[in-house]
Amino acid sequence: MRDVFEPKREPALSIYNAFQAEATKRHGRSVEEWIAAERDAVFRESVHQAQKLELRVPSMEDVMRAERYAVGSVDYGAKWAYGVVRAMNMPEQQRTSTGFAPVSPDTVADVGHALVVGQDVALQAQQARMVAGLARSRAGI
Repeated sequence: MRDVFEPKREPALSIYNAFQAEATKRHGRSVEEWIAAERDAVFRESVHQAQKLELRVPSMEDVMRAERYAVGSVDYGAKWAYGVVRAMNMPEQQRTSTGFAPVSPDTVADVGHALVVGQDVALQAQQARMVAGLARSRAGI
């Protein structure tokens, strides 16, 4: 069956497919594990696509911000991918004026992923609500 939400163009298509491939591995994982794995898959693919297409490499914070925006949408995966692509196309000046620093490709190569330092309280609260809600839905509450 055709996925009506699948993006039609790169880099959103590859980012979406990376998320979808990782989402098939949810069974047997804790909610925290699969959320982290899906974020990592989206982040890695977005870094790959940014380098391939000579776009700005997004940070893990960009990926998480796009995910937070997409939560609750029927087209969650597509909205997440499009949000990451928006961050990849955001001018550097605009990005730094909001206080977010880019992640260098060297950092990604050295540690395998970007480290989120000083994550804001609102983001942590949103993550806690997501984990709690997913745990309740798994328990059938």
